[in-house]
Amino acid sequence: MLRPTRIEGIEDMKELFTTLLLVFSVMASYAHDFEVDGIYYNLNKEAKEAVVTYKGLYYWNNDYYGFVKIPSSISYGNATYSVTSIGDRAFRACTGLTYVEIPNSVTSIGEGAFIGCSALASLPIPNSVTSIGISAFQDCLSLASITIPNSVTSIGYGTFSGCYGLKSVTIPNSVTSIGESAFSNCSSLTSIIIPSSVTKIEQAVFSNCSSLTSVEIPNLITSIGGSAFSGCSALTMVTIPNSVTSIGGLAFKGCSHLREIHSNNITPPECGPDVFNGVQTANCRLYVPTGSKDDYAYALGWGNFVNIIEEAVINPSADIEKPSITYDNKRLTFSCGTPDVTYSYTIKAEDNTGNLTDSENGEVNLSATYIITAYAKKDGMTSEPSTAALVWATATFTPGEDMGVKEMTVDTLPLLIMQEDGMVTVSGIADGATVT
Repeated sequence: MLRPTRIEGIEDMKELFTTLLLVFSVMASYAHDFEVDGIYYNLNKEAKEAVVTYKGLYYWNNDYYGFVKIPSSISYGNATYSVTSIGDRAFRACTGLTYVEIPNSVTSIGEGAFIGCSALASLPIPNSVTSIGISAFQDCLSLASITIPNSVTSIGYGTFSGCYGLKSVTIPNSVTSIGESAFSNCSSLTSIIIPSSVTKIEQAVFSNCSSLTSVEIPNLITSIGGSAFSGCSALTMVTIPNSVTSIGGLAFKGCSHLREIHSNNITPPECGPDVFNGVQTANCRLYVPTGSKDDYAYALGWGNFVNIIEEAVINPSADIEKPSITYDNKRLTFSCGTPDVTYSYTIKAEDNTGNLTDSENGEVNLSATYIITAYAKKDGMTSEPSTAALVWATATFTPGEDMGVKEMTVDTLPLLIMQEDGMVTVSGIADGATVT
């Protein structure tokens, strides 16, 4: 049992004071190991690695501000240390921090590393980073865009929560999981593409993203978590792929501007409580696969919709390659690496309804400007869609010498523009033509 210390005289007081100094010295040893050029580090002397940390014993002593450039290595004593990590809460609440340059030696960003850095406007993340801790960038109010490198496989809980100024996010296919509330309260985010590598949408992941107007949900998603899109009041249309079997409670609560929901599963996904609370089910059209209207009308959650409309649903298969679309001599042509396929396509223009039409040989004659979407089909399976834009551009053309002129202007040169995996392909250009 602890007993109170009895101080008899001045010598005892000196002894107590000395003891307290030793205690505080031991406590201070748990703070940063040393500082170089205004940046504080902890060392792993055995591995010769350095971790960026905060000043002193507590993160609220942080005084990082302005531009901070983290070096790839530092020297201490007689050794060189590689800077491999930004530690937990290293820059927490550094409200004057505007930019951080991270070297390629860094492989991890710790929990809450930049939480509350309200003036941080830009932060390029190098491809060397493989892990980002929970709440790493939470409440970075000035962060406008972020690109996750393809070395990262997961985005943790609340990573970008409360980043009110975040407008653009690029998530690579290397990411297989996005944690709960990862982008909640990102009120400036207007669109999001969830990579096809993700199989589950976690709880509240995009809740209160009040400017979000579009979201692409990949075909491998099996469940949508509770409150996943709650408060996304600007969302007007959403397509739920046929792979989704369950939707958590309040998932679309407060999505008051939803006007179209396409649910592609012939069996209505199981709904938790109040999934569509706040959705104007009298005005929002629910599109379901042909033959499933009655099932949806009597299913919990789905039966609240007044306008349930059946449509032909195309559920893509990875066994069929996406078709290519080319244009030449006023003729649109589809081709596919999978043999013996037929094609379906939609063509949208001011004078066209965009209805699905069949083509046995993959050829279509055109006479106007169109947006084309094509599918390859075989044995009841359908490919992912390919999309191209046919536009009419002004160009200059240099004919052969036998035509008697050196150059002429072509006002109605047809160009078919197709983008796939980051590569843009243009067809329909004659030899010697230069598009301006």
